[in-house]
Amino acid sequence: FNGSALQLRPPERASARPVEGGGCDKWAVITTIFAPTKLVRQLVALEDWCVVVVGDRKAQSEEQYVRALQLSESGRRRFTYLDEGAQRRLRFNIIEKLPWDHFGRKNVGFMYALERGANVVYDTDDDNELLDASSLSAWAGLCVGSRTQLLMRELSTCADSINPYPAFGARWEGNGRPQFMWPRGFPLESLRSCESMPERRNSTPTVAASAVGVLQSVANHDPDVDAIYRLSSHLPIDFPRKHAPLDAGASFALPFKTMAPYNAQATLWGRLALWGLLLPISVHGRVSDIWRGYFVQRLMWLTGQRLAFAEPWVRQIRNPHSYLADFQSEGPLYLRAGPLVRWLLSWNPSPRAIGKFGFVYAIDELSVALYEIGVIELADVELQRAWLSDLLVIVYDFPEFIGPGVV
Repeated sequence: FNGSALQLRPPERASARPVEGGGCDKWAVITTIFAPTKLVRQLVALEDWCVVVVGDRKAQSEEQYVRALQLSESGRRRFTYLDEGAQRRLRFNIIEKLPWDHFGRKNVGFMYALERGANVVYDTDDDNELLDASSLSAWAGLCVGSRTQLLMRELSTCADSINPYPAFGARWEGNGRPQFMWPRGFPLESLRSCESMPERRNSTPTVAASAVGVLQSVANHDPDVDAIYRLSSHLPIDFPRKHAPLDAGASFALPFKTMAPYNAQATLWGRLALWGLLLPISVHGRVSDIWRGYFVQRLMWLTGQRLAFAEPWVRQIRNPHSYLADFQSEGPLYLRAGPLVRWLLSWNPSPRAIGKFGFVYAIDELSVALYEIGVIELADVELQRAWLSDLLVIVYDFPEFIGPGVV
């Protein structure tokens, strides 16, 4: 990398520009090329949530989309649809860095929500229907800090990567037959490793819910698996819901030095992790959210945060896909996920990342390092810097940098 070092010029807090819209601390963000789906209607019906849908160039206009939704007066106040024209009018630095016809357009929605005061973001796809609305709001309460006394079980393992699906009892939908499966982006060389499939036990250690930065729901019916599984194994799949939301057995957190892939389909992000929402744009959409998840896990450890998984609160009715096209697009996941996990475990920020805004420098350093080893391209380094600049302009409070010693 021959570019210049990141230079930070944080604005004074009073200089943050005024914005319109919002009024919620919980935001759902979706990108789409389709008409309104059941999920969008479910989210708009939640009175304590705001929703932003980011359209791509193939999507409907704002007028068409809003008319199809038939919003109530309350819904109109809490819903935003960003078509191509609306996106071009936004003043974010990331706008000119984002390609059209790419999953990365979702980044516009993330920044839009953050600028309007989001303390928790629900990162989801419009084909992931809520099993019931109350469970989403209950889990979101954990992410906004109203459940700070909750203890969550931690999986006990020394493996560098974990397959979370066996721990939730994946089974055939209908007859309950157990099914072995793995999430998209899981290192294939670890598929049959016993260490990568620890069971949840009552004796496992616990962690405070306040230490969870990202919470991923597994999905019923058509969960997030790779094309190898889809081409060779059984669907649909069901994960039993044995506990009420927030019960001790309904979720588990990963220990430090252990990673798992997580996606952009049914994921809650707490305030201290919102800096990590940025989706890479120099890789295919089938790779982008998984790579983001691995990058974010390594950086979260520097702030004492960690990843957790929960029993399903969604049922995915997957939009039409070509499995062979997915297989081709997912190539980097099959070949590089394992080496990437091992590389991330060995990576540490430089001494420059210690002190004021140290964590911001750490984010940039990891981005540059990932470019240098060929995981992302230069466009993502430039996008990351534009994203960090926008976060500083909207006066986002980055978490405290604890340092590599925490892991």
